[in-house]
Amino acid sequence: MVRVAVFPDPTAGGTVPATGGVNRSGRDRRTAFVTISGSRATTDGVIQDILLVMREERWRVEVGPENAAWLSTECRTALLAREYRPVDAGGGVVEFDRRALGAIRELGEEEDGYITDDAEGVRIWIGEDAYELERVE
Repeated sequence: MVRVAVFPDPTAGGTVPATGGVNRSGRDRRTAFVTISGSRATTDGVIQDILLVMREERWRVEVGPENAAWLSTECRTALLAREYRPVDAGGGVVEFDRRALGAIRELGEEEDGYITDDAEGVRIWIGEDAYELERVE
């Protein structure tokens, strides 16, 4: 049997809520513990399960048709290997998987497509406009 701590999503700001966000032991209440038993209760099995969940994480943002086309075809990250590119999902929506989100985070503040992650949320900037990324469950 293996007990694994699952911590808060760092893309959601990773902050503790202002009211009652910490339990008596000082641990963030959003931290969950998962107990794995049986054939998956090996270090390798746990790591594989965690990586599988991380691989499946997706975020989406509604930026409008023109910006969606630009992000998926002309942005600097659109020139990378397929797994690192944002995907135009249609209707002005762009989707990012874990790798694509990591790649676009490398853009500098002066570049369109720059990502900020602060108390106001995870946002992508195009020109002077900011668009909120939402995690797809």
